[in-house]
Formats: sequence, C-alpha cells, structure tokens
Amino acid sequence: MPDAIVLANPGGRIVLATRLAEDLFGYRRNELNGRLVEELMPARFRTSHLGLRSGYAAQPRKRAMGAGIELFGLRKDGSEFPVEISLSPFRSGQGSLVLTAIRDVTLRKQTEQALQKLSDENAILLQEMQHRIANSLQVIASILSLKSGAAQSEETRASLRDAHQRVLAVAAVQKHLLKAGGGDVIPVAPYMTELCANLASSMIGDKRPLTLSVRANGNETGSKHAVSLGLIVTELVINAVKYAFPAQDRGGHIVVSYEATGADWKLEVTDDGVGYARHAPAPRPGGGLGTNLVKALAQQLGAQVTVTSSPVGTCVSIAPKSALSPPEFSPQRPIEAGFPSAARPDSSSPPTLYRQ
Repeated sequence: MPDAIVLANPGGRIVLATRLAEDLFGYRRNELNGRLVEELMPARFRTSHLGLRSGYAAQPRKRAMGAGIELFGLRKDGSEFPVEISLSPFRSGQGSLVLTAIRDVTLRKQTEQALQKLSDENAILLQEMQHRIANSLQVIASILSLKSGAAQSEETRASLRDAHQRVLAVAAVQKHLLKAGGGDVIPVAPYMTELCANLASSMIGDKRPLTLSVRANGNETGSKHAVSLGLIVTELVINAVKYAFPAQDRGGHIVVSYEATGADWKLEVTDDGVGYARHAPAPRPGGGLGTNLVKALAQQLGAQVTVTSSPVGTCVSIAPKSALSPPEFSPQRPIEAGFPSAARPDSSSPPTLYRQ
C-alpha cells in the first residue's frame, strides 16, 4: 500500500493531505487542512513533538522520524495504530514545507507478535525436549554401567564401558545446552573439563596412577561441533588409557588440548606412555571401531587426523585440513584443569605444569 502523505508548514499546520491520509486517520475530504499535525498523534507525544518540530524547521533534511522508537497515529475516533514516518523538506509556492510520509504498520506488527509468540512456544517445547533427552541419556548410561558390572567376560565389560563413555559425551553436550537456555552454543572449556572429569572418574578412578588433564581456551562452538569433539576426545582417551599404559601400576599423564582462533581450531590428545608402535593393538581389517569412529567424526568436521609418536609418548592431532601442520609431541605443557585419579574439576585451583 502507498504511504499516506501530509504537507505541513513550519508552524505545524497541515496545508495538504492526500486522500489516503484522510482515509487512514478517518477524516472527510479536506477536513485535515488547517489542523496541527500534533492532532494526528496520541496526547502523550504532543508536548515533546513541539520541540522536535522546531528543531527540524531549523535544520530540515530527509530522515526517519523517531528512529528506534515505536510511533503511533491517532484516528479521529480516538483509536491508535502503529506507524512509521519519514520527513523530507519540500519547497513550493507557499514557501518551505515539510512532507511527511506515513505508513500503517499494523499488519506487520501483528505478524511480528505472532511470530514471537510462536518462537517463544517453540523455545519452551525445545527446552522440554532437551530435558527429556538429557534424562534419557542418563538412564541409558546407567543401564550400560549396570550391565558392564554384571558382564561375565572382560571383553564385554570393556565394550559396555566404552559405550557408557560415548553416551556420557553426548549427555555432557545436552547438559550445557540446558545451561545455555535453549541456545545452540557450547562453551568449550567447561564442556571439555566436565567430560574429562567423567572419563577420569570412570576409567582411572583411584586404582591407577594416571592423570587426565585439560587445556582449552574460552571459545564457544555449536552443539553439533561439540558432540563430535566430545566423542573424539572420548575415543582417544579410552585408547590412551587402554594401550599407552599397559602396566596397571605405571604412572603417566594424558593431556587434552583445544585451541581455536576464528574459524581455525586444533584438538590434541597427548600421552607420555609407551608410544603408538608399542601400544597399538593388532591391526584389524579397516581398523577398529574407535579408529573408524574418530576418522568419521573428523571427516564430518572437515578435519584430518595426524598421529605423532615416539618411545616417550603419542600425540593425536585433529584440525581442519587447510590449517593442520604436524604437531611436535611434548608432555611438558601448561594445564588449565587436571584430574588425578577420580578427582572432580575445581575452578579455584591454580594451573598445574606437569613434567616428566
């Protein structure tokens, strides 16, 4: 619909109004002529508008009126309706005038309100679904843990424990999504810290002299990316605990590191164990489940896997293919959070530097 047009003199008197303007405000033909423009707005705006009108007369220019403020028009019958208004200086035989273009935005406002209501309802529904998913994941994790304890063979117990950790990795993402109030952004540092604390508690406990530590910057990432990262970390930590430290009484460190700058990121899991060549299990056709899962997850992230190993440890690095450079393995690195044995993360404890 075209805009309604009103022409007014510097004193605010209307000298001409289009038929559309008269219909919009509920006036008969030529009934607006000679009226003050303030009569077309609710009384609560009139006093302030007098000063604004004087300022515009001193410096006339084309601009929107009331930028960032909700404006309303007043019909002859006293009803109000939302409007957008633009002002332009206009020269005529009657001298300098102000051309006011008025647009009725009632339909748009109603549509925006309906969409906002729908968005709010969807947000509530999404939050409820996330709660149910989180509860379901916890139930599945508990069942896997119970089945693992009741399994007769060590191979079955190990498989169930690994499945348990994979479920916990996804559950950790759901937990942080709930904390984010339904958003799709996960803070990496607390997510990795909690994930590794669970891994340390479940896989290391108090029985093995191993330390699982985390170093992560303060970046955030989407939930889909976080799930893939969490599953990759879970698989690599499981692999390190199983094979880098074959002797149950051998001490050592496993370090999970995540760094991101803009679109570039790098995930590293390092250990100071016996080295990949010595601890790698006998090769299977096509690789084992964990290896294939890590490769598949890395491919989903547009990344590749690089393994650097020596007799004093292994570093597995995951990074986007365009940004990846072969890492140098070093067990000496600053850590933001360390979980010796089954200890839980403590944000108040200072960073630790682990050395051989």
